[in-house]
Amino acid sequence: MRILPLILAAFILTSCRSGDLVTYYPEGSTTGSETEITTTETTVETTAEPPEKPIGSLKLVTLTETVPAGKKASVTVKGAPNTEYSITVTYTSVSEAKGLENKRSDKDGVVSWEWRVGNNTKPGKYTVEIQSESEKITLYFNVTEPQTEE
Repeated sequence: MRILPLILAAFILTSCRSGDLVTYYPEGSTTGSETEITTTETTVETTAEPPEKPIGSLKLVTLTETVPAGKKASVTVKGAPNTEYSITVTYTSVSEAKGLENKRSDKDGVVSWEWRVGNNTKPGKYTVEIQSESEKITLYFNVTEPQTEE
């Protein structure tokens, strides 16, 4: 089993201070094939956020979670006051439906959009992305089969 020595080596290396000398003897080796490793400090910074986690103070107020094809969907969010927000609704491609223009939030930070889901949109889960220069939220909604008139 080769994974255990690798885990052990990783543990030893993370337990060392910068500049420590570690001697590693690979499995089945003799002292003539030892490997010396000098540890160094490494700092890794990550800034990426998962798409579902809002960036900034942008919060969902309301969303049409399920909508039949051919009917209207809407979303309302609350973020920074008097801020311009863009909305992108993505089906198999980015929607250009009327109502999906950039909008400015009111004095309380609230902004809303309403659009019609196309009649030929296939049932499934789709995304709505709303963002400003410093805020972003990704939401999901479901499209169902068109409703039949009785």
